[in-house]
Parts: sequence; structure tokens; C-alpha cells
Amino acid sequence: MKKIIKFIILIFSFILVSEILAEGMTLKKQGSGSLPSNTIVTKSSFTFTATKSVIYVNESTTLNSPLNDLVNYSATGACTVSGSTVTAGNSSGICTISGQYANLINSLNITVNALQAQTLTVTAASNSIYTSGTTTLSTTGNQGTVSYSASGACTVSGSTVTASTSAGTCTITATAAAAPGYSSGTGTTAITVRALQAQNLTVTAASNSIYTSGTTTLSTTGNQGTVSYTASGACTVSGSTVTASTSAGTCTITATAAAAPGYSAGTGTTAITVSVSADSGPLTSNYPQWAYFNHTLSDSSVNAATANTQCQSLGSGWRLPTYTETGPGSYIAWLDQNIGRGVQFFNSTGVTNLQNAGWTTSSNYSYGSGFTIRKVACYHP
Repeated sequence: MKKIIKFIILIFSFILVSEILAEGMTLKKQGSGSLPSNTIVTKSSFTFTATKSVIYVNESTTLNSPLNDLVNYSATGACTVSGSTVTAGNSSGICTISGQYANLINSLNITVNALQAQTLTVTAASNSIYTSGTTTLSTTGNQGTVSYSASGACTVSGSTVTASTSAGTCTITATAAAAPGYSSGTGTTAITVRALQAQNLTVTAASNSIYTSGTTTLSTTGNQGTVSYTASGACTVSGSTVTASTSAGTCTITATAAAAPGYSAGTGTTAITVSVSADSGPLTSNYPQWAYFNHTLSDSSVNAATANTQCQSLGSGWRLPTYTETGPGSYIAWLDQNIGRGVQFFNSTGVTNLQNAGWTTSSNYSYGSGFTIRKVACYHP
């Protein structure tokens, strides 16, 4: 009887185990893994997932299962698997992951997509700049971080382009780093570097002939930058006003125009003749050709030659007058040491001419030893 009962129990156990296996159940025994003791896993409860169901070529994702390291994974298609890490290959497609725990097997698919291209458009704030000038860059169409490189007539730092000192073409290449779903990409733009134009200055003085201690004003055309003036020789300059020195000579003015956008700095010059100052210019409309000098030189220093030189310093055409230009029978105030060592007597016509030339009384001229000529008259035909 006992044998019959044992046989019945054995038959029942076999049937029960067969049914369990048919339903896909498995028994987790004590101490064989990380599951709690005597945990029963069925086919329906044996699942796993991927962190990402869609990945890009060469990208990775992680498999997740309640059974953790008790599952053995294998991969077919567009990926490989190591442990619980799935890595896509170089081509797009479907990656099939199979997971097996004991006699239970499940699977899932991961889609592997090709990387998209980054199509970059590179823009310069100005595509034409002058030597040593700058411009800035911007880029659209990028998903990754952009960096710039330059070749040709420029350099680049960050997004700022600096032109070289020579004209030419500057080529800018923008590179966008790879980003999720996107391959790295490049784009280019060209910038023309132009040579600076010259500033051709024309410097003009209101008068190119002034007397000692006199003044004149300056103007300049052809400049794009701010103009400043310097002086050398017989003058000084302040702003645009020239002041002659106290001695005759040539005053040279140099105008300098500062560099301006598209233009290099430029210079121009003009010359101003500084003559010894007369006490007055032409005296009246009736006698426009007369001028005179106050004189303090001693008789040993003043003679016809030095007086004539003084008259000539007034400008072209000025000289001492001749006998006939002062009226019949008279001489005018140039010294001739061969004739009484001084100015001769004058008739009424000569005196009138002298008076109109600034001579008032006979005390302005004398003759004899030790005389002093106080005025020298000059004539311009």
C-alpha cells in the first residue's frame, strides 16, 4: 500500500512540474543570485527594457531588468551588447536584444538611426574689411559647439576676425562639434581684405606771403580723418592759425590727417613766405605803391644796398625808388654815403611824395656825421 501511495505522489509531482514548465514558470532557489529566496518568475513577469528605444549610430544605451545581472543578453542586427550596455554600430537598422533567464527568453528591438548632418551657414558682420580692420562671425544651422579657424589674409580669435596688414582673401572655417543625433559639420565664408586708400591732402594758406609777426589761416581738403598742423622755419602754428616769426624766411606747414575707416593717415605741405614787416602797407588809394619802414640802424649799417634789400623783402616788385619816381629835382629816402652821407634835400614834389609815404617833417631825415635814418621808403611800380 505504501508503495502505491508513493507512486501516486510521484505521478502527481511529475504532472505538477510539467504544468509549471508548460506555463513558463521557474523557481529561484535560495542563494543562487540576487533575487529573494524562493522567488518564482513566470514568462509574463520576465521582462526588460532599454533606457532608449531609439539611438544613433555609435551611440549607447542601457538595458534594465528586475533580475539585474541574472539575465544573459545577446544582440543581433545593428548593435552589440556587453553586460547590460548596448552599443550601436556604424550603420542604421534594427538592433534585436534577446534576454534569457533560466529557461525563459524575452526580446526587444532598438532602432538605430543614422546621424544627421549639421549644415552650417557662416556669416561675417562685414564681408569686406580694410587691412588691420576687424569683423565678427556668427553661425546658424549648428547643434554642436562652434569653433572658428582662419587662413589667408586674417587671423581669428573666438568670433573676432582681424585682417592682416596686406590685402587679400581671408577664409573662415566654422566647425560644429558632434551632438546627439548629429555628426560634426563645417561651413566656410570668405572675407575680402582691402588695402587702405591714401588721403591726398591739399593745404592752403589764406595768404602765402605774410610779414614778420603777421598771421594767416590754414585750410585743408582731401582729408577723411581729423587734421592737425605743424610748422617749421619762420613761423609757429596753433590750431589753424599761423604766426610769422620776427625774422624773414620760409615757413613750412605740414598738415597730417589721422587714419579714418578705409583710409591711411596722410600728409600735405605748403610754404609761406615771411617778409620783413613794413610799418604799413600801401598808404592810400592815391599812392598805393608806397610803403615805409621805421629804422633804427646806425649810418654805418644802412646804405643803399641794405635799404634796397629791405624793400625787396616786402615781396616781388618792391624796391627803392629812382630819382624820377620822386619828382623832378628830388631824391627819396635811400641812403647814399657818396652824397652827404644821408638823404638829400627835396623839392616840393619830393616832399609831398615822402609825406604820403609816411614822412611827416624834415626831422625824420637829416644828413651829416652821426645821422640816423628813421624811415626808408619803398616803391612798387
